Amino acid sequence: MLKNIFKKIIKRKILSAIVLVGVCVGVYFSYNAIKGGSGGVLPQYVTANAQVGTLVVSVSGSGQMAASSQVDIKPKVSGDVTWVGVAAGNTVHSGQALVRIDDTTALQAVTNAEQSLATSRLQYQQAIAQAPIDYQNAINALASAKTSLSNQYNTTFNILSSTYLDLPGINTGMYNILYGTDLDQKNGKWNVDSLIDLFQNQDNSTIISLANIAKSDYAVANNKYNSSVTSYKQITRSSSGSDLESLLGQSIDTAASVAQTLQDELNLLGGVTDLAKQYGRTLPNAINTLQTNARNYLTSMNSDLSSLLSQQQSINSDEQAITTDQQNITLLQVGNPTNDNPISLQISKNNLAAQEQSLADLKTALSDYTITAPFDGTISAVNVNVGDTLSGAVATIVSTKQLAQATFNEVDIVNVKIGQKASVTFDALPNLTLTGKVAEVDPVGTVSQGVVSYKVQVALDDNNQSVKPGMSDTVEIITNAKQNALLIPNSAITTRQGISYVQIIGADGVPIETQVTTGLFNDTETEILSGLKESDKVVTQTVAAKTTTQSTVGATGGNARFGGGGGGGLRVLGL
Repeated sequence: MLKNIFKKIIKRKILSAIVLVGVCVGVYFSYNAIKGGSGGVLPQYVTANAQVGTLVVSVSGSGQMAASSQVDIKPKVSGDVTWVGVAAGNTVHSGQALVRIDDTTALQAVTNAEQSLATSRLQYQQAIAQAPIDYQNAINALASAKTSLSNQYNTTFNILSSTYLDLPGINTGMYNILYGTDLDQKNGKWNVDSLIDLFQNQDNSTIISLANIAKSDYAVANNKYNSSVTSYKQITRSSSGSDLESLLGQSIDTAASVAQTLQDELNLLGGVTDLAKQYGRTLPNAINTLQTNARNYLTSMNSDLSSLLSQQQSINSDEQAITTDQQNITLLQVGNPTNDNPISLQISKNNLAAQEQSLADLKTALSDYTITAPFDGTISAVNVNVGDTLSGAVATIVSTKQLAQATFNEVDIVNVKIGQKASVTFDALPNLTLTGKVAEVDPVGTVSQGVVSYKVQVALDDNNQSVKPGMSDTVEIITNAKQNALLIPNSAITTRQGISYVQIIGADGVPIETQVTTGLFNDTETEILSGLKESDKVVTQTVAAKTTTQSTVGATGGNARFGGGGGGGLRVLGL
């Protein structure tokens, strides 16, 4: 299979041409005229189908064939040697264990990751079961809040009815305290004037001021009362919620004004009482009656006002609950057409995949604590003993295979590992491609004119007599590969605030932006982990259409994904 992959890598230009033709064939033309008689033409879209294939990520470097087949075997990790299983002169095979390093910490990391992953899987299973329940609970909560609000409107009408049973009597009593004739029935003088006249020969400026305040506030309260009563007469139990809320607010304002006026009247009567004590005057008994009435009216009005305010708060609470429940449902529906796969569950799934990948990485790192032979050969030297702390090469192996050398830049070298598959081509032998594996990676780079490079040696799988030491070579190393991956062109992907999107052509020909989760990528294609299915048609370019001319606007995939390394990669279908 590896040889097939490399053959297809060499033919990347041919495949690229085929892909280009395929994309061109996939141009989606939409000629529906814009409604309204404008005669315009909708944009056209270059599209590509999401396809399942093998994504290959590779890097490349150039160098020369090695004159010597000797390689120092260097560890990928540091630590104390716990076992040495080879001696100088031994013949070894590719992958044979040579030296083991203390892996206690790495093994514990794997164990911890396995336990964490197991817990996350259980939590994910619980979240899957909980998702539809949460959605139904949100629906039920919204229905409950709406029912509660409807009940609140019935309660509102009851409270308003009770208030307007009290208000007429209170308003009349409030009027009588100021404009009744209880203090001078013979002459029909208003009470407020009689109160002022009680102290004609003394300083009655305070009484006059209190009387003016009470009369002014009464005028305001009486106007509000008359307006509120008119509104109340237009309300029934079946009135709309908005009408009931409007009257509720109006009634609160009226009740507050009436309560304030009653307090003003009590202040006036209290001022008269205080001044009478100051001057040793005896007041008519009617003043005590007026005070008692004012207190009773104020107590009743304050009680009604409290009920009105409490009811307004209850309505506001239910309305806020409805808004919150609607927002919760909206959030649950985002990217969740089936109502059982909310964004939170999708995030959990992605986190689970990340944990699985992390565990795989830790297991790979654990395997680095066992140093193996990179290829078949003979051990010429062993440089460590049990108990040593590693500081350099553990052994030297003389290969029976030819070695190809190449240099890689500091960006690409981070992805190069011993044992990775590679292909080697030669300037002098253009029709020859050989395969091999990475045998050695320089741990320290070489700096030349400010550029850092690292040397890599690749042991060829098969020797070839046509290949001579010193020949120029090009080495392409596969740093990652994934079969059965769902792939789309990089130009189809747009990234905003760290989130990837694509445009899918809908049944009506209109692009629909969809969030996707991406995986591996190379220079041309990206793996899609979620958000798309095979054969979905995605937009790779939008073309502005005009009546007489057409011009290319450019790729919709701003922030397109580039690069899997210097040599780029190639998706090979059907592997």
